[in-house]
Amino acid sequence: MELARQEASNSLAIYNGKSLLKPEIVHFDQGSCSLFTTRCPNMDRPNEDGILVLDLGSEKILAVADGVGGSKSGKLASKIALEALVEELERSNRTNQGLRHGILNGFESANSAVVGLKQGAGTTLVVAEVTEGTFRAYHAGDSLLLSVGQKGKLKYRTLDHSISGHACESGLVTQKESFRLDNRHLLTNLVGSEGMRIELGPRINLAHSDTLILATDGVSDNLEQFELLDCIRKGRLEDCGELLMHNCLKRMCSQSKTIISKPDDLSFIIYRN
Repeated sequence: MELARQEASNSLAIYNGKSLLKPEIVHFDQGSCSLFTTRCPNMDRPNEDGILVLDLGSEKILAVADGVGGSKSGKLASKIALEALVEELERSNRTNQGLRHGILNGFESANSAVVGLKQGAGTTLVVAEVTEGTFRAYHAGDSLLLSVGQKGKLKYRTLDHSISGHACESGLVTQKESFRLDNRHLLTNLVGSEGMRIELGPRINLAHSDTLILATDGVSDNLEQFELLDCIRKGRLEDCGELLMHNCLKRMCSQSKTIISKPDDLSFIIYRN
């Protein structure tokens, strides 16, 4: 398979629309990440997901996008979102306006560009701003970001901007029950909509043993939260990425009617300090 890696510099990697054979490890001066993206198994269509890793020394930007609106339009929408994010971060850096300014402008710029396509396209976008032992989440859609401690304690999770996400948040259904909802995948917010809103999370401490993950719904639709946390919370980062990839793809290919299974494009970034 073709490796879709574009490098504007040694500090930037964008993977969009192609498939990796296995997770890749990227090392920074501080911290490392395991990243992976692949198209839906057993389906001959483009991968609509994209992932971004931007190393700014003491600061890192991690992002995952999941395109919607048909394979060509979805792939284009996720590509536009990640490229707009990089462009606005570079502009913000030149004018010394800070990462937050660049990220927010990246969302707005991406939204305008995708709406302007007039193809019914859209994309989720979740971004982690990692800065000297802390992180902050920005998102629109149902791609997730969560942090977990080494002992399995969930420290933070974004709220899915979807029918099922709001139903879980309000207590109408449990997370396990939400997998069976007919309208589970109806999004209430995404990049490419006139009413797009950016949800900005609080700045949260990131302890040395904590793990961050950003992922598309290829992960969250096939693993319950405790299964996901068990894959990533401890052990070598290389092993965590391999295990998460294997478990998600195995679940997607399951023929059992009693096991959660939703074949889809699959992308994630696992980060540790």
